[in-house]
Amino acid sequence: KKYKWQIINAGINKDKEEYIFILFFAGKFGSFHRTSLAVNLGNCVYPNKVLVIDRPIDPLITLIRNKERYSQKLFRRIKESNVYLLTPWLFIHDQLLFKMPDWLKKFSFILFNQQIKTALNKLDTDKLKKIAWIMHPDLIDYLKYVPHDYIVYDSYDEFIVPKAVKGVEIREKELMKKADITIAVSKYLKENKEKLYPGKKIIHSSNAVDINLFFKQEYFVPEDLKKIPKPIIGFVGDITDKIDLNLVIYIAEKRPDLSFAFVGEISSGLKKELPDKIKNLYFLGRKAYHNLPDYTRYFDIGLIPYNLEINTAYIRSISPLKLYEYLCSGTYVVSTAIPEVVDFAGTKIGKTMVAVGHSKEEFLEKIEDFLKLEKKDLSRDEINSISWDNRLGYIINNMDL
Repeated sequence: KKYKWQIINAGINKDKEEYIFILFFAGKFGSFHRTSLAVNLGNCVYPNKVLVIDRPIDPLITLIRNKERYSQKLFRRIKESNVYLLTPWLFIHDQLLFKMPDWLKKFSFILFNQQIKTALNKLDTDKLKKIAWIMHPDLIDYLKYVPHDYIVYDSYDEFIVPKAVKGVEIREKELMKKADITIAVSKYLKENKEKLYPGKKIIHSSNAVDINLFFKQEYFVPEDLKKIPKPIIGFVGDITDKIDLNLVIYIAEKRPDLSFAFVGEISSGLKKELPDKIKNLYFLGRKAYHNLPDYTRYFDIGLIPYNLEINTAYIRSISPLKLYEYLCSGTYVVSTAIPEVVDFAGTKIGKTMVAVGHSKEEFLEKIEDFLKLEKKDLSRDEINSISWDNRLGYIINNMDL
């Protein structure tokens, strides 16, 4: 059954004042996991406009790694929505730019400054209140070249960790001082930042699902999944050292009658560690984000097998997007003991749809328990409760606009 979703009026236009949200992305639009947030922000609050500052293009590294980006329009509207995308040019790759001296940064941002002015003029934003939405501390330099009335820091990860890029802690401190509100995707992040920055407005709002994408009237079984025997225990996301490889090998060897399908790019190092003799592991490669619902819907169970010992700060801080994507697809979820998932498992939805394995033996037991049950779709109200509309309504009502 296909539901018609009622757009949330989050109160932002209660005084008929219009806004433009200027979102600074830390990844490419379409592949960055916050893309669905941007699209839904453009849909759930009206009237307003959303301008996404995409991952920049630079003359050298982009040409070597992602030359297909040169074929895209630098400024375009996303379909027929009120979301617009600016892919700016910079003289220097953005990951190198923040390491440069201030005079070189200023020189590099001259071109960006002209591009953002042109984009804002095209959108006729003179009378609009401008809300800058920053998604990574490294993007703080952009604020100097973009007019803004309000700053949102979207803290979706723990950046102050041993593996973090040098200097990110300093940039986050500067961003926290400037931000009018900080969104923390996990309780751990919220508590940690409240200790570091007392007096700052910090709210907890976990990730969510794009129901317009993941809850469809029709699903299609992907060709590569058709070739895999049922039942299929699946995972979506890049396969890196955050995955507990020993756990994956254990459950695959214990249950050779089950198929374990991984949709995402696997790191070369991890691939070398996999035993060739395990024939029920299937690695399908990365798929376009808009195709993922067809995979998650066809899974019998969705996995979140993250390694809790590799990077404790990272695991404690995350809110797995795939948790909500699995659930919206009517797919049971088995996860390792990620704090945000453990908390969700205690909710009304979680008690029937989500299980946590605290050991590899228990992890397999939870998979086997769910396989005994029929698939179960969430109700309209349940899906709406984990939607971006719901999350963004809460966030915007907490903004002092």
